[in-house]
Amino acid sequence: MDVQLILQKNLTSLIQQPAHLFPEQFHNLMGYKYRVVALRYFPYMDYERDRDEPGTTVTPKDSLDVRILTTLALVLNFTYQIHERSDFKWGVPTNGKFNGMIGELQREESDFCMIAAPTPERLQVIDYTKGYTPDVMITLSLKPTLLPENLSLIRPFEGELWVALLLSVVAFGVLMWVLQKVWLWAAGGRSVKFNTAFLYGWGALLEKPPPVPSVTVSGQVNITLTSILIFFIPSR
Repeated sequence: MDVQLILQKNLTSLIQQPAHLFPEQFHNLMGYKYRVVALRYFPYMDYERDRDEPGTTVTPKDSLDVRILTTLALVLNFTYQIHERSDFKWGVPTNGKFNGMIGELQREESDFCMIAAPTPERLQVIDYTKGYTPDVMITLSLKPTLLPENLSLIRPFEGELWVALLLSVVAFGVLMWVLQKVWLWAAGGRSVKFNTAFLYGWGALLEKPPPVPSVTVSGQVNITLTSILIFFIPSR
């Protein structure tokens, strides 16, 4: 340390600001080690505790505040050590004295803290550096659009469902036709064509069934049991 001549003036010289009065004061902090207090608040601040005891030092993880702090340390040439607040509180005033992180700053136990929202009471005891504007983070997606008219009949069902439905209707028609043939052989009565049984299955599926192809009560019972066996059981 010594004395240096900064500027030599007289009464007639113009008023000038002395240049480089404090060179590199804010551009190089000469590796000064800052004490930082923080609380976990992802995605703004995240870390791993070095020990289980309260107020332990922490190892920062990738988060928004850590990225800002790392960039500032590289540009301004300083180091830092982050520790967790022992009472896990942000800071609430009581008779003008704060607890938590704000109280630690107020008592000058730490140099600065990470994310802490400004309030009128806090602004009276600490200064804020605005590095970013926090905002609510949400997930966005496009609004669902109306289906094209040519696809409205088959969507939104999957292809497996349509295949299973087609096989069920075919099985329904075949089984009903076979049962009617067996009943005709055993008890006699009117025969049922295969296309009639097949189309009856489609009609029952669309809730518009044609007239029952069997005129006997026992045949109608066979149709009902066939419907339950083919449509209800696979759906379960």
